[in-house]
Amino acid sequence: GSPTLTLWDGGAPRSVEHERLPAGAMPLGSSRGDVALLNLRNDHLVVDVALGTLTLRPRCPEGVPLLAADLHADGTILVACADRTLRRSAVEKDGPGVIAARLPAEVTSVLLVNLFADNAQRAAVATTDNEVLVVDLATGALIRRLPGCAGLPSDLAARGDLIAISCFGGDVDLWRLQDERPLARLPTSSASVTLLGDGAALRVLGERLADWAVPEAGRPHELPSASGVAALDVSADGRLVAAAHGDGHVRVHRTADGATEADLPLGPYVAKDVAFSPNGAWLAAGQSQSPTLHLFETEGWVRRSVPVPTAMPTSAVARAGASLMPSPTIATTAPPACSRATR
Repeated sequence: GSPTLTLWDGGAPRSVEHERLPAGAMPLGSSRGDVALLNLRNDHLVVDVALGTLTLRPRCPEGVPLLAADLHADGTILVACADRTLRRSAVEKDGPGVIAARLPAEVTSVLLVNLFADNAQRAAVATTDNEVLVVDLATGALIRRLPGCAGLPSDLAARGDLIAISCFGGDVDLWRLQDERPLARLPTSSASVTLLGDGAALRVLGERLADWAVPEAGRPHELPSASGVAALDVSADGRLVAAAHGDGHVRVHRTADGATEADLPLGPYVAKDVAFSPNGAWLAAGQSQSPTLHLFETEGWVRRSVPVPTAMPTSAVARAGASLMPSPTIATTAPPACSRATR
């Protein structure tokens, strides 16, 4: 009942206040890790997660309500305004954005907007008319109209040629843009959805957490998660999905059929994070309560563990994995990027 926002950034929670954060309201949020975007229906509060500061930035013309928004990893903000415009701007800039597209006149209102994770020039827009519109923001053209679901959409994820539509009280529909019917309908309830890689993996959080491998052709395969999955990563070629499990194992699955390619035991602690190197030669993994970075060559899955002097934050694993390159000395020397990431 107070205008307070609580932030978690891998450590102790911090509370920040802002006079424009309405008491008792539940703002919608979108985050790229270092910045969060809060939708106040009329304006935006841009939150610097590291500093815990709030900045008010209007995104629609004065007097025009803001209906929905998304924040891309590259800093692009896309908003849907009540005048049926999609406006684009950068997170650092103030004032209304540039009109990127105008929605068809028959659109009643907008529930959600989602920028394609791999292409900020495209967006998926869920409407109150129970449709999902795919829009080219470079030209303003309408690419595709997809039917919604039994209940109105509650979340969207778009990447590559895939769109996942989660429905209130219903299922998750997974579409390929070129298809005339859903690729799959996944049973869940009011879920949040995330597409990883080039759409090679789908994470669904509803009544339970479920992960799916999505092949280039055919239906997705649900990955086993009896011990709980803390993190996923997809190889650059989209062929493999690695999952960090609560039983201390990393299991690598083929997206083509969901079969287990490798089962890699790390130790007695919970596996917390995984990351493939960009060239696909290495897989990095980390555990809670363990000061060891586990490295595996993806050819034969040979282990090359690197001890580090202090407990490693799990976020360091993704940063280290993103910069790993083959090295004949990797078994005894941490790559410089790993050393920087763990300080």
